[in-house]
Amino acid sequence: MLTAFYHPGYAAPIGQHIMPIRKFGLVADGLIGAAGIKLARPAPVTEEDLQRVHTTEYIEAIKTGVPRDLAQSQKFPWSPELYPSVCLTGGGCLAASRQALQDGASAALVSGFHHACADHGEGFCTFNGLIVAIS
Repeated sequence: MLTAFYHPGYAAPIGQHIMPIRKFGLVADGLIGAAGIKLARPAPVTEEDLQRVHTTEYIEAIKTGVPRDLAQSQKFPWSPELYPSVCLTGGGCLAASRQALQDGASAALVSGFHHACADHGEGFCTFNGLIVAIS
């Protein structure tokens, strides 16, 4: 049985965007009832998890929207729902990596958001879930 991590909270309300955030839910919907797949909800990453990888200034910008250019450095419009959403997507990556260590394989129905840097976002990646998972 392959555990795939998904949470409806992955989709922050960012409106029409070149990166269709709703795609995670569409994939999850397609997997419901699939043989050999178990969907599981991850817990969000904690601020402590994020601080191992990202600067306090950057984390605060994502939480508060200030300064706005830093809060939108990953190219998503900032909203109060952004921080909880990206904590869940990071949680999906972290949970999948931990599950894979136990089972030999698992899946996160999000990307690893590997373009994010310690002090800013890049390429639609807010927090670097892959680095959080290995740190």
